[in-house]
Amino acid sequence: MTLWRLGELARADHDAILLRSPQGIHGAMDTSVARKILTIADTLLHTHIDEPKPELAILGSNAVNAFAFYNDGQATIAISLGMVRLLADDDDAWAALIGHELAHLRLEHLKKQIDRRQRTDVASSLAGAVLSAFGLPFASIATDATAVLATRAYSREDEREADRVGLDYMRKAGFAADGAIRLQQQLLAASSNSAMPFLSTHPGGAERIENLRKLMHSGN
Repeated sequence: MTLWRLGELARADHDAILLRSPQGIHGAMDTSVARKILTIADTLLHTHIDEPKPELAILGSNAVNAFAFYNDGQATIAISLGMVRLLADDDDAWAALIGHELAHLRLEHLKKQIDRRQRTDVASSLAGAVLSAFGLPFASIATDATAVLATRAYSREDEREADRVGLDYMRKAGFAADGAIRLQQQLLAASSNSAMPFLSTHPGGAERIENLRKLMHSGN
């Protein structure tokens, strides 16, 4: 994975930064967009100041993706360039996305998943995986077992729980809950252009939209 720290991009003097790596040019990142994403994340975390603050990073990929993982013990949320383009200026959808990934970290879904897989000795045999965010397909990569475990799909129940807690994050921070619906609608539309189906471990986009609407109406 080729990642850039979002904080460093936000502090750049230029209006846009060309993201380069030894593999070539991955795309450009607007400095103002980087600042916006960081501001939204800080706003979401303001009501949970006792929790560890994750680092945000940009993933050099045009695929629509976002995921939480640990980089040498540091909680990190990676957001692809494809996701940046998809959400554009929709602050509430951004809040839903980041809130969802914060919820995975807060609920320790990743740590529990790693513990379960290590107990069955799966980690020692893995060499690559399909990454996914909210059930959207990404791309196969070769990586070490720890990174694989950090990016494999969560269970359906994990995803439902992260949707619920993420919605709570954004509401408490003052964002419109409708942004969570728009996020799922945009992800669903993006997935229709892919040859890969939703991963079987994730609830479908339509189900998630229905569940979110129920949560919004119930006030939970």
